[in-house]
Amino acid sequence: MKTQTFTILFASLLLLASCSNQIEYETIEKNEDFRASITQGSFVELNSGHTYYNYIPGNGTPLVLVPSFSVPCYQWDHTIEMALEKGIPVLSLDLYGRGNSSNPDTTYSVELFADQVIQLLDHLEIKEKINIAGISMGGRVVSQIAANHPNRINKLILVSPGGFLNTSTIINSEGNNIVSDEEIKEFIATDFPTRAEGQLEDFYKKDGLDWWIDLYRPLLFHKHFARALISTRKNERSIMRENVMVGLYDFPVEFIWGAKDVVFPVEECCKNALNWIPRSEFHILDSCGHMPHIEKTEEFDRILFDNILK
Repeated sequence: MKTQTFTILFASLLLLASCSNQIEYETIEKNEDFRASITQGSFVELNSGHTYYNYIPGNGTPLVLVPSFSVPCYQWDHTIEMALEKGIPVLSLDLYGRGNSSNPDTTYSVELFADQVIQLLDHLEIKEKINIAGISMGGRVVSQIAANHPNRINKLILVSPGGFLNTSTIINSEGNNIVSDEEIKEFIATDFPTRAEGQLEDFYKKDGLDWWIDLYRPLLFHKHFARALISTRKNERSIMRENVMVGLYDFPVEFIWGAKDVVFPVEECCKNALNWIPRSEFHILDSCGHMPHIEKTEEFDRILFDNILK
């Protein structure tokens, strides 16, 4: 599956920006014209907005892939290709506020994203149990889904997941989780100029990854992207309760982690993971950072397809 090429509109924006030496971010509205310009994948309007997804039917248990904090579902492209080669039905999506999905004016929380996935499964009439994988923040989302909908889970796969550090943020009960215009303006001014390049911090070895930066950069031109990221951060909360609930169920739980992950270091997270979910299995990839499915694709594929999903 090839990732979508940049649009003429985006190329024009970069040209104008280079001429003026000042980039104007968040200029593209995700409206009907925007959705009509997307030539791959599908859209469905769910409770909180339009969701972009790719679903390829096949034989056996469906594999659902949930992306990370700010990167859309293109990060799963290689895994999707491997699933297709093996005839496995596979579903990926862009979470709200990311990629091609809507950027609604709402509270961005783990509940919002979990409900989005469940509503999409219902729309597609996927009623059988699923194998569901979430990476980074997507790990928080799939833990939430598994805790609240255990009857829908065949296997839970957590890839470099969030939610297992001791210093999880709790939602502020006084309402300070609301995002102000001033916060958005400051975030765009201070964060956006280096945000695309900063995505390389997820990798242990950073050489040869200019393509990863190029894939990410167009997101900075989607209106309300900053608000979605800020809201997500401000509405993070501990999901210890959900993970403890997962530990009480009997479906398999598999962790895949890079030994050199600096976002969620495995040595800091594994104690909680094993305490909360004692039956879980760990697969640690040496010389690998936060994105093992990209940085160590062959080893990751063997673990996922030849071991976990066999």
